Amino acid sequence: MSDRLNTTVIHPSQINPDKINLTNIKQDGEDAEFNLTPEQIADEIYKQKEQAIRDWMREILKYPQTTDACLMEDNLPKNRFQNILLYDINRVRISSRFRGSDYYHASYVDGYDKKDRYILAQAPFDDETEIDFWRMVMSTGPCMIILLAADIDDDNGTTYKPQFWCSSRDKKNCGGISIKTLEKCIAKNWNTYSLDIYDSKGGDETKELSINLIQYKNWLNDNTVPEYILEFRAYCQLKKAETEVKKMEGPILIVCPTGAHRASFYAAMDIIMDRINQEKRVGIKTTVQIIAKQRYGSFVFFEHYCNLVETIVKHCMSSNIVDLHMLAEAQLKKQNKL
Repeated sequence: MSDRLNTTVIHPSQINPDKINLTNIKQDGEDAEFNLTPEQIADEIYKQKEQAIRDWMREILKYPQTTDACLMEDNLPKNRFQNILLYDINRVRISSRFRGSDYYHASYVDGYDKKDRYILAQAPFDDETEIDFWRMVMSTGPCMIILLAADIDDDNGTTYKPQFWCSSRDKKNCGGISIKTLEKCIAKNWNTYSLDIYDSKGGDETKELSINLIQYKNWLNDNTVPEYILEFRAYCQLKKAETEVKKMEGPILIVCPTGAHRASFYAAMDIIMDRINQEKRVGIKTTVQIIAKQRYGSFVFFEHYCNLVETIVKHCMSSNIVDLHMLAEAQLKKQNKL
């Protein structure tokens, strides 16, 4: 998965995100799930139903780490939700080159085969966090931004900072940073914006970055995964390939209102689907364990974990990775035993 993940897992209690390597995990005892094929995962879910998922979930929520920086007096107002903290070990630190505090509510998370593949970030919610967000973007140089939120981001009508970029071809100035929208591509469920980012402090504008911002505009609730999430991921994979052709090696910046729930779901889905593609292995439980150790607040609700399992099974079935006849036979056998 990455340099941080670089050892064989013996037992979930011994998982260390600094040393685990997902590509070299051996099947041993209770960690056999990590090397199950998609067919075996689907069969286990059919046999045990919700209990299997609950058993995996219990192994995940065990590993507290320090969260000192986000609790500092100057940083507390920069956390939109006071119950969603930030681990110190892998929080994003804004370079001193870009003036001001080094703090933004965002964490690095390792990908399938690359250390710090993702940044999982809270969406800005006021003028100060909007400035800090773009300072973070200039400092970290992401290859793309994936925003998992509509302008109204939940059932209660709460808004984040919906216009921290221009939704039309225009330029926005933000605390010495200019964000210019060059192009907007509208699809049914998501929009893509081509942005140029300039550091305009001191009067002279210096172009720092050209980047795509892809907004899934129909994701309205943390506990519900939108219908076309697999199609959206496929589109993002295409845009990611374009960044690789352009030699853009920065992390994928995933943004959602909390910086944890939807963003961690998307990162886990992306990692697991990459692994299925490369190895024909799944590892849902252990992937979520690793993300939970790197991003505070991820997968703390059973619904989020269950949504991930259902999405991966849907992907395996729609891609003909899982033998549907095998699943049907297993289901019939179970029904006959009832």
